[in-house]
Amino acid sequence: MQLIVITHQDTVKDEIETIHHLMDRGNFFLHVRKPNWSIERISAFIEQIDSKYYSRLAIHQHEQLVNKFQLGGLHLKSNQGFPLASRFRLSKSFHELKDVESIENNRLNYCFLSPIFDSISKQDYQGKGSQWDLGKIHLHCKLYALGGITPDNIGEAKEMGFIGAAVLGAIWENESIDNRVSVLDQLVDKCS
Repeated sequence: MQLIVITHQDTVKDEIETIHHLMDRGNFFLHVRKPNWSIERISAFIEQIDSKYYSRLAIHQHEQLVNKFQLGGLHLKSNQGFPLASRFRLSKSFHELKDVESIENNRLNYCFLSPIFDSISKQDYQGKGSQWDLGKIHLHCKLYALGGITPDNIGEAKEMGFIGAAVLGAIWENESIDNRVSVLDQLVDKCS
């Protein structure tokens, strides 16, 4: 099972240091998702991250930064079309299985489906993973579980048929870098 870490949408204490520690520990993708940040602020944020990790970063907005920093991926908004040409990975989020099934081409490298479990980072975002039967559908992209993923339930997401999981709250709810890294290590162990 593969793992993706998503940044917290707000500023988090020791975030850049945490990112460096996390990236050193595993071969996973990091999604930079800061929906209320300007292009200048996100650009400054990315500049603080060691450039050796840029090929493992995906960005959720300000598409032009993918080329500026030679990032590895772009996460499309639900209403966003595909770039004309892309050398980078493309991903998209979905909240209904029927929407994932309706993807007609294979230009997406992977997709998020959420919420699988009750969200840690979003209030009143209730999980509905048990309602989905992934074994009965044909997908055109790799499907990652998102929403409430923890070391305690990531195995359940794997049993549901997800190829991987995207994690946000389980990492960033912790105050210390050591605790964040510990959660990542537990997740990596459970993914093996």
